[in-house]
Formats: sequence, structure tokens, C-alpha cells
Amino acid sequence: YCDTEEKLLTAFQNASTDQEKPTYIWVTDNITMESLTATTCAEVPAGTYVFLQSAPDEEAPYWIKGNNTGSTVTDENNAVLKMLGNEMTLSKIIIDGNGNRRCITWAASKGTLNIKSGTIIQNGGCAVNSNTKALLGLGLYTTATSSVTINMFEGAQITNCNFSSKTKAKFVRGKALFIDGASAAFNMYGGKIFGNNDIYESASYSTSSSALKLKGADGTIYCYGMFNMEGGEICDNY
Repeated sequence: YCDTEEKLLTAFQNASTDQEKPTYIWVTDNITMESLTATTCAEVPAGTYVFLQSAPDEEAPYWIKGNNTGSTVTDENNAVLKMLGNEMTLSKIIIDGNGNRRCITWAASKGTLNIKSGTIIQNGGCAVNSNTKALLGLGLYTTATSSVTINMFEGAQITNCNFSSKTKAKFVRGKALFIDGASAAFNMYGGKIFGNNDIYESASYSTSSSALKLKGADGTIYCYGMFNMEGGEICDNY
């Protein structure tokens, strides 16, 4: 059971590497990751199997949120959580970028990320960026070498991930989601990807009404791998 950043980080470091005995981390209060710097994130170690969720007796989900330190969102470390494990399941939990960093990076070479009911990935953003580099996946980003499989289920959301800086960006690759690996897959069985909008019209990339761009310079979802949509909804992204 975790109600502080220190306890959460300790739980990650002690997580199980036995698939038959995964670690269940129950979050019992809202947690702000105060120790994060502009170039660091909270890491879930390699080889681990983790279930991360609000405590079962809690009615509403708790959040794990980035602090007020801005991040450039141009590489895999500019996130609240960086996944290096074999499998992570999120359920009834909010991962909040606080408007100035990515919510989640999946950096393991393979593995599975399950985004289950009650999970909200929100407020991924960037507050300190120049126009020299692309912004990569403000909500969720998988690295180019990863063959991860991501499964999104009914009741999950990715929302309000925006470029929120008045400083122009070169362009954004996936405001909600960027699947960079050609062998990676995103399976959308349910849930909703919505409200991932641009705040400042002065941004130097063109916004698009297209929800999904496979190889465009902007768009809500930018995918080099497989995008399989069997359910759910992608709407109101501008």
C-alpha cells in the first residue's frame, strides 16, 4: 500500500520478476512525484510484473502526478513513469503529466501494457520546448526499439494531452499516443481517446482534424507499428 512518493518508488524497485507472482501496488492517496527533474522519471525496473491501481475499497481513482518542473518531452526520460518491466497493468488509477511532461514512456524492448477500466492518462504536455526538436507522445510514448503490445480496455481514457507552451515546437508526433517501434502494437478494445487539443494557435506545426496519422507530423495518434481498433472511441481531438 502506497500513499507517498517514497513508498511508491520503493515498491517499484522491489517489484517481482516472477510472472506467476506479480507485485500488486495499491495506491491509497494522491501522490505527486516531487523528486522528478527535467530529465528524470520514476522507473519501473526491467523484468518486472506489476499491477498498479487504487486500493480496491476506494471509490474514486487516485492520481500519480508529475511535479511543477517542466520537461522537454523529446526523449524517453521526459515522463512521469518509465516502464522497463515485462508487464504492467494499470487499473483505476490516474497518471497525470501536470501539463509539463509526458505521462508514460514504455522503454522495455518487449512486454505488455494493459490499460484497464478506471485508468486515466491525462494532462501530458510540454512547457519548455524550442523549435529544434519534435515532441514525442505527450500521453504515451513507446521507444523505437520496443515491440511492446499495449491493450486498452473499456472504461480507460487518454485525454487532455496538449502542447501547452507558447514557445513554438518543431512538430508533435502523437499528442495522445506515439508508437515508435515498427514491431509494437496498440490494441484498442474499448475506452476513449478524446480532448487532446492544442492550446496555443501559434504553434509552428499545423493542427489536424484527423484523429489518426500513421506517418504525419502531427495528429492525436502517431503510429509506426500496428494499430488495431476493435472497440472504443476516438473523438474531439483537434
